[in-house]
Amino acid sequence: MRKKLACLCLALAVLLPAWPAQGEAPPETADNTPSAPAAEETLPPETPPIDVFPTEAPPIQETPNPQETPVPEPTPEATPVPSASPMGEEPGEEEEPVSPEASPSPSVSPSPSPSATPEPEGEAIRVMVPESGQVVVNPYGMAIQVDGQNRTEQVIHQAQGIRNLGQAPVVMNVQAVGQAIGESRVRFVTSPPSQGDQGQEAFVYAEFGNQPNSWGGAFTDAGNQVLVTEEGREKAGVLRLEPESEGYFRLFGSLSVPEQDMWTESDTIRVRLIFNFSALES
Repeated sequence: MRKKLACLCLALAVLLPAWPAQGEAPPETADNTPSAPAAEETLPPETPPIDVFPTEAPPIQETPNPQETPVPEPTPEATPVPSASPMGEEPGEEEEPVSPEASPSPSVSPSPSPSATPEPEGEAIRVMVPESGQVVVNPYGMAIQVDGQNRTEQVIHQAQGIRNLGQAPVVMNVQAVGQAIGESRVRFVTSPPSQGDQGQEAFVYAEFGNQPNSWGGAFTDAGNQVLVTEEGREKAGVLRLEPESEGYFRLFGSLSVPEQDMWTESDTIRVRLIFNFSALES
């Protein structure tokens, strides 16, 4: 049994390194590549734990079963008793008695349904996620120094952690939304762009796992991978976190390299990951 209890959102800012000016050919090797600024991932302080408790259902008033409640049959001799007047008021004229044939039968409340039984309160969900992160878009494969190592991927992102601080295992669902910022000409595509394609195209996906250095290496639409699209792509069960354990996620992808219209500093994007956590029975 699962209960949806928490929803969090993470925004990833995409930074663009320096690249050749308009009309110049992109560098072929790292030896003749102009020095690019080092990309350092700067993360804000960790978000404080979020406690979310399930709402306790109100107790249901038990009522007698209609099969066990005898219904008195009207008799001709029975005379209805006039209703009592409210306290402090003088009694008015007596109403004419109602014939037995017109008197309504006593109302009987139905017995409660077994499915309406309130459930016991479950464990609280306590997860900690980063508020934001940084991604480097590197369309021309320049050497970018990250943690003392030269990286040449077109999409560079250091793995970020998600920590389960609760005592119950949780499963995570995610929605990935991509957005071009300002005057950016970038558009998100659903397959890796081919070399020589015109325009600025970005193929980006997020991958989740329980190890910070173990990744698939390619997009296969596996259960722990979700594609970033402008409309927002959703996937359930991308990550399971045991009590007091940590999981990780990272962005990967590839970019088009137009022969004529080169990338500029204004071609930036933003990626939002919306997390939804559900508690699982231990």
